[in-house]
Amino acid sequence: MPSASRTRASRIAWVWVERVELDKPRVPRPDVLAVRVRDQAEKAALLAGDPKRFFTEPHYNGFPAVLVRLPAVTRVAGTVAIKVAVS
Repeated sequence: MPSASRTRASRIAWVWVERVELDKPRVPRPDVLAVRVRDQAEKAALLAGDPKRFFTEPHYNGFPAVLVRLPAVTRVAGTVAIKVAVS
């Protein structure tokens, strides 16, 4: 499965791996992309502004990233989100 375009420590986007069962390996969810954002304020704004597209889980508490439901995002919006994450 493709990872991100940078090293693991500085990734900007990656496939979300969901914890389906405790004590079991996480399961890749190719329909959800984890995307690093600038800071917690940007994360909060995305989550509040469009909860149908953006969400989070406890694993990402305190980490500047949101989870993006890809079926709910247009190609243009996804490209813009990645470009913003890189800048």
